[in-house]
Amino acid sequence: MTPAAPDPLRDADAPHPRRTTALAHLLDGTLARSSDGETIGHVSNAILDLRGGRIVYVLVALVPIEESVHARRLVMVPWEYVTLDADAGGLQIAASAAIVRGAPTLDLDGWLGSTDTVWEDRMAAYYQGVGTPRAHSFAEELGLRSPVPQARGRY
Repeated sequence: MTPAAPDPLRDADAPHPRRTTALAHLLDGTLARSSDGETIGHVSNAILDLRGGRIVYVLVALVPIEESVHARRLVMVPWEYVTLDADAGGLQIAASAAIVRGAPTLDLDGWLGSTDTVWEDRMAAYYQGVGTPRAHSFAEELGLRSPVPQARGRY
């Protein structure tokens, strides 16, 4: 469900006005649910595209399926597959639990030492044709506009 668009009159009268922005680190620990309704883990981090200045992946720490498994598995989920589920208090991923669990595991040490194209190609190949990514940005979904005007012309 998409949260209600910000309404200055409604929000100003509320005892605790509804926030329309949040710090990125607040995603850390947020529950992640698959499209089939299963809680599959929690957000461990977000991966930024330094060239484009935007979030491109969410790093999800998967909940072990078996109690005997204690290792924390990390997988990347493309940002366009993630939406806010304000009612349930978490993030909704537009892919099944089996798809997310089957994603290539991320080794942070190996990832930090590799070139971007290695893991980007791997993730793009894995998620191609999976689920239904959202057609609009997370900010648009929240009813927000960027406070930074778009650049026009050349500098």
